Amino acid sequence: EENAMMRLSAEIDEGRRATMLKTQLYDRVTKSLHPQLEQLNALLEHPPEDETAFRNMLKVCSVLLAYAKRRSYLLLEASQTPIFEKEELSLCLEESVRALRLADVDCSFTAQPGLPVAADDAVKLYEAFESAVEAALPALSSLAVSLTQDSGRTTLMLDAASITEETTSAMQAAFVEADRHLDGTDAGFVLHINNRGVVAS
Repeated sequence: EENAMMRLSAEIDEGRRATMLKTQLYDRVTKSLHPQLEQLNALLEHPPEDETAFRNMLKVCSVLLAYAKRRSYLLLEASQTPIFEKEELSLCLEESVRALRLADVDCSFTAQPGLPVAADDAVKLYEAFESAVEAALPALSSLAVSLTQDSGRTTLMLDAASITEETTSAMQAAFVEADRHLDGTDAGFVLHINNRGVVAS
């Protein structure tokens, strides 16, 4: 009987630890998506009356929702494995690209098949992608996205076209912040704007 009680106590403690870890993970996911969720709430609570502005708002919402869904997925997967052997990052980028196409952005995506990517690097690259895209919307009209790997270094390249000087500045600022988070990783981010090689990490 004493052994049974000890086993039960150990199982309860293990269950508590597992629950605590899950709670911490979900809190991290929610916290990381706070800016996008706040933006979504603000947009939906006060939708514009003008039809064009309303359509632009819906475009931004679709991109934000795709990112929130896929970013959550990446974080949950990253908690289970240090390396993505399959195409987790590519699948996330593909879904965001589809959302951009629905937002009337002429968007393309290419990737080398089966790239193994460090899980943390994949999360940071997806964050970099989203930061640049959000900075460009709704003015963004064309975007080419590519994901490559050379000598173990994974590079995400964005080629944006037909955007204003103001949007260009916003994208550059987003890049600088993303580049800071990529420092010291095996991941790189390249941004071309209006056919100019503006910035690269």
